[in-house]
Amino acid sequence: MTDRLDTPIQYLKGVGPHRANLLARLGVETVEDLLTLLPKRYLNRSHIQEISKLQIGEKATVLGRIEDFGISQTRTGQDMLVMMLKDESGFIYCRWFNQPHMLKKLFNRGAWMIASGEVTYYEGKQFLHPEFEILSEEKELLHTGRIVPIYPLTEGLSHRQLRTFVKGGLDRYKDSIKENLPEYLLKRRDLLPRHEAILNLHFPETLEHPETAPTPQLLSPQA
Repeated sequence: MTDRLDTPIQYLKGVGPHRANLLARLGVETVEDLLTLLPKRYLNRSHIQEISKLQIGEKATVLGRIEDFGISQTRTGQDMLVMMLKDESGFIYCRWFNQPHMLKKLFNRGAWMIASGEVTYYEGKQFLHPEFEILSEEKELLHTGRIVPIYPLTEGLSHRQLRTFVKGGLDRYKDSIKENLPEYLLKRRDLLPRHEAILNLHFPETLEHPETAPTPQLLSPQA
């Protein structure tokens, strides 16, 4: 099969028919649909902080191992998942109130995890409902140590899977991304070439880069 952007998404490595059906819920049916899927926002993981240096009220990202976790109850009887996340400098609690029993199934003691949120205090430093991602032992650069996109999701798909699919799509199909705006317009509006705009949309080096890739530039030219 030639490397065409209208290739059905199921033929992208790692996707297959089942995940293709899940991606279709997001409007992703072809490789081009995937490469032009707009992130909802970005999470800056380029600056991992030591837990001991966190200040109350700041928004921060930490990387550590899951020391312990379990379900407890608040004074009002609401179930809550409490986790202790630890790095070499100290520990921070992560607490979730929504569906704690389902969340509990995701965690394993000793696993690497990255967590981001606002630092508050209750019996110690804590994140309340932090963004999180379980990492492998290798802590791939694709998922941490950089600015990462947060995509719209559907049940059965994770941010990690979507980022992996997008990276695979860009690696294979980057030479198939053709410019759809005239050169004079790119210069007049100081826009990036389409292939660079799509790359920076998904894996920006700074948070300023996504603004150089406006949505209309990413769309296919109309027939």
